[in-house]
Amino acid sequence: MKQEMKPKRVSPIAVSLPVALGCALIIIVPFSYALDPTRIEPAEAMDGKTFELEQSVQFQNFDEKTTESETSLEYEFNKRSALKLTLPVEWEEDNDTEVEVGLRYKFVFNPDAERAPIVAASIEALAPVDGGGGVDGELGLYLSKGIAGDGKHQLHLNLMGYYDNDAESDERDLRYSVLAGYSCQVTPKTSLMAGVEREQLEDSDENSNIVELGMKHECNETVAVALGVGAGIGEESPDFTVRAGISFRFGPGH
Repeated sequence: MKQEMKPKRVSPIAVSLPVALGCALIIIVPFSYALDPTRIEPAEAMDGKTFELEQSVQFQNFDEKTTESETSLEYEFNKRSALKLTLPVEWEEDNDTEVEVGLRYKFVFNPDAERAPIVAASIEALAPVDGGGGVDGELGLYLSKGIAGDGKHQLHLNLMGYYDNDAESDERDLRYSVLAGYSCQVTPKTSLMAGVEREQLEDSDENSNIVELGMKHECNETVAVALGVGAGIGEESPDFTVRAGISFRFGPGH
């Protein structure tokens, strides 16, 4: 879960929209690789002229069980930049469902770097589909560095900042999270990733710590699947998390 969100009442049509969008796109495009098994997002060069459709689901067991689904469609203009449309939906136990729509731009500063870490940044705006609550924001900085000559082992660091336009007096309007991890290419099609995250929660003076382990497998040239699990450390952290996703890549650049 990227960040805690306040519950808002939405219609059944809005709740079903992400599922309908995902099904429709799967029907009209051939059946990835930015898909990640943990919340860590590596910095890497893009293919360019390529679409990626991704569907992910995450379950977290806080004091209240929370399930988040996100459908996204990203277009990579070239090896440096990409634009992504996201549709996150969150269900909280005993609360209403919240649906948002987001638009994110990501830029890779040095996609051809070999010795230096690859560095990327992103900016995203998120707004509720019911038109209330204002526009939230997210900034990200991503670094990845190979630690072996064969390119199979990498270290990753993500620095994230969040802005809540509708924060209450006892809540943070500005928050951050720090993610660090390691990935290994076990086979040409399968990779493992392990990471830790420190995140400021929406409520003031509350923080979350999570340790994650995940696996991604490329089924063929266009389809990838991912599965990850995590455990919280500390009273304010979730007991455990489960994350699963599938992605499809297509287009002239793929």
